[in-house]
Amino acid sequence: MALAALVQLHFGAPTDHLMKWLKENRLGASITAHESQLLETDFADLPRQSQIDVYWYIEAIWALAWVGGLHQNLSLNTPVEDSLAAMLPSVEKMEPTDKFVQDFAFRDKSEIFSMLDYFYRAHWFARNCQLAGSESDLVDLDIIMERRKALEWVCDSSLDWDDVPLDT
Repeated sequence: MALAALVQLHFGAPTDHLMKWLKENRLGASITAHESQLLETDFADLPRQSQIDVYWYIEAIWALAWVGGLHQNLSLNTPVEDSLAAMLPSVEKMEPTDKFVQDFAFRDKSEIFSMLDYFYRAHWFARNCQLAGSESDLVDLDIIMERRKALEWVCDSSLDWDDVPLDT
């Protein structure tokens, strides 16, 4: 849910509104120091790379929604489906997170680990293609990295969200 609020920065939501929504849903403790810094800054004032990074959080949300059984399509090369918006509470309308949390049902650990392994291997393949100067329609490195980050974080609760290693 914290990532959902951060993505709203990209879509022009005022930071005070986002902070209020996070507070009303008791999510303040879920915000990392880096995310807090992002939320304290108007989107237009963020460095260009931070603006790009905020946008890409949507791919991590898509992976987390898959982990929670909210959809079945966690591919290596297709962007988030429009259906994601309906899965999440509306930050704009200040909807509570209760229904999302209630509907979230973790997949079996073995299924999550298998998907992580799949994304790890795809990450290696995509990086190898990049280094070789070739392209493949089978993979999108940016999508893979963001989704893998979410899967790594889910599989290892000791990881700091802002510093999930993505070695290949």
